Amino acid sequence: MTGLSCHLPHGELIGIHRRRRRRVIEIVVILAIVAMLAVLLMRSTGVSFTIDHPIWLVISIAFEFGSMASFARVQRLALATGGIRMTLWQALRITYASNAVSVTVPVGGSAAATANTIAEFRHEGADSGLVAWTLMTTGIISTLAFAVITATGAVLSGSGAAATAGVATTLIGTVPVALVLLSVRRPVLRAQVAHFLGAVLRISWKIIGRPQNPYETAARLVNQFAVHHFSRFAGVKVLYFATMNWLLDAACLGAVIAAFGQPVPWRFLFAIYATGVGAAAIGITPAGIGIVEVAIAAALIRGGMTSTYAFPAALTYRAISCWLVMAIGWMFFTRSRRHLKNPHQHVVDSNA
Repeated sequence: MTGLSCHLPHGELIGIHRRRRRRVIEIVVILAIVAMLAVLLMRSTGVSFTIDHPIWLVISIAFEFGSMASFARVQRLALATGGIRMTLWQALRITYASNAVSVTVPVGGSAAATANTIAEFRHEGADSGLVAWTLMTTGIISTLAFAVITATGAVLSGSGAAATAGVATTLIGTVPVALVLLSVRRPVLRAQVAHFLGAVLRISWKIIGRPQNPYETAARLVNQFAVHHFSRFAGVKVLYFATMNWLLDAACLGAVIAAFGQPVPWRFLFAIYATGVGAAAIGITPAGIGIVEVAIAAALIRGGMTSTYAFPAALTYRAISCWLVMAIGWMFFTRSRRHLKNPHQHVVDSNA
């Protein structure tokens, strides 16, 4: 596929470069605002801190951006199986915006984020089957990658029982969905899945009058769903980027600890990181504010760090991995509202 610059007049290229510069400026401004808010928060809570190695703070931000880019690449690869080609920038915009909605909407944040992602994918030209396949496969692979990392962390910290329990819980939640994904590849099982889905949609039709012809809709959706699959090479790449998504986020925490001049507790790092992820999943407060910070700080203290450094490190990590990412996400979300109102000439690659 040839570059975009080969087909655009000079004036339009200048406009694109100007918009990109504005985006960079906006991100820099957001970084400054987040840093200022973090300092104000530290002072208001009476916690003082000194960054001994600022370069590690810069590296931690790079790790977090790399984590988000990795997940964006996972979704790009999944959409490419249906011939939908997105630039990395487009995928990043969708990833950041949906993440912001997910962590900040108090009730139904995940559902709202999924709805935003679906709308974006449909706008890029993906049909219902490809959208469903992308969301399911990326969710399963990402969950399995996190389970492996969590189990590794539990083993390194000396808790084999926790590792076994974590993997078992993950498998219980993901294996049934994975079996459905595999079953639709076989015509006989595909018909059974379509019939079951049709029965579910029939209940929806009775309640809200949608969709019309539920069994036909189910059969069409399952048939669209069944044609997609990863090649071996693409599957390896998806698993790699899904794993890097979690590893780089954990590396962000490790870099923050190093920025405070403290030894990184490598043996307990993944276990500490998993504690933060688990606390964020509780969802009692928007973005887990207060809960996640305390959980990470407590885990750091258990890992051998003193409270003098544990709380500032937890707050700094959250400022980067949550508040900074969320601020950028909402910037992209406000832009996407205008973006979705305009028709999009998507690129379909029939050779994908």
